[in-house]
Amino acid sequence: MSTKQIPIIDLFAGPGGLGEGFTSVTGKNNERIFKIALSIERDEFAHKTLTLRSFLRQFPYKKLPKEYYQFVRGEIEDAEDLYNLYPVEAANAKKEAWRFSLGKTKDHDLIDSRIVEALDGKKNFVLIGGPPCQAYSLVGRARRQEKKGLNKEDERVFLYREYYRILAVHQPAVFIMENVKGLLSSKVENESVFKQVITDLTRPVESYRKLHGKSKIPESKCSYRIFSLIKKSHRINMFEEGLEPSDFIIRTEEYGIPQTRHRVILLGIRDDIFISPEILSPTNELIPAEKVLSGLPPLRSGLSKETDGRVEWKLAIEAIKKTEVKAQVDKEVWNKMLSVIENLSVKKRQR
Repeated sequence: MSTKQIPIIDLFAGPGGLGEGFTSVTGKNNERIFKIALSIERDEFAHKTLTLRSFLRQFPYKKLPKEYYQFVRGEIEDAEDLYNLYPVEAANAKKEAWRFSLGKTKDHDLIDSRIVEALDGKKNFVLIGGPPCQAYSLVGRARRQEKKGLNKEDERVFLYREYYRILAVHQPAVFIMENVKGLLSSKVENESVFKQVITDLTRPVESYRKLHGKSKIPESKCSYRIFSLIKKSHRINMFEEGLEPSDFIIRTEEYGIPQTRHRVILLGIRDDIFISPEILSPTNELIPAEKVLSGLPPLRSGLSKETDGRVEWKLAIEAIKKTEVKAQVDKEVWNKMLSVIENLSVKKRQR
């Protein structure tokens, strides 16, 4: 890590979307401004993606090894074969991307030691991440028929506590927390989860000690101001500032992203840092996906664990007609699917 690079700790990292955004920011001579010091993710396949992306960041910006493109083309079949060609870079990547499950009290000392080791003496860093959102998602809540509020026995509801515990212990300069907009309307025993999240993130030390009594949390009054990125505010208490929960929803299509993706984004700045962020500037027009994807070669998923080819792919799609999908989708959607399937044709590969 360059002495000038700002370290990032990424919790509940998934395949690393937030980290990718930070590490794509460059300064002079294409030097990355941010460096992922440690990313933590429990899912096996997301962790594999984290490791590969970390491996690629070991090389200069936009100067990837030719063997990576051989791997993408399938000429190198296994990622480990690629890593064996660059053992130093691979070792760094595997140290950075940690497959581990957050949320268990017995693991706190181990987690804290890994964070301290990754930061290598740097005190100011950025904490990012999105605690698992399945418990808050509107679709998930409807499926579970949670009409009276979330199930407080569902451990996913309170996994965000691991996030503010790390805020309390390590006290980063800045944090970004991301989640689905269903968080805003979620309740436990008729109490707003979002309001509690804001309270806990604003004063993490106080909140953690209140919940756990004596603990290893430092004797500190560390607190954070939490900002909306679409509406200007100046104080830490959003409920007195006049902000509404909806002011924390970023609708990506309004900011030049060719996707209708709505997410709650909380930006926290430690109270001893006297700056306030600028808000995002919306674009004047929607960006169609075609404008971004135009010129890319055709792409489709492969068939797993069996012979793959154009004929086999067509047969696999046609097999949908014999499944129970019909009972799970709208009639109009099902009829449209049938129409598309009936008109599928196998074309020769263009050379």
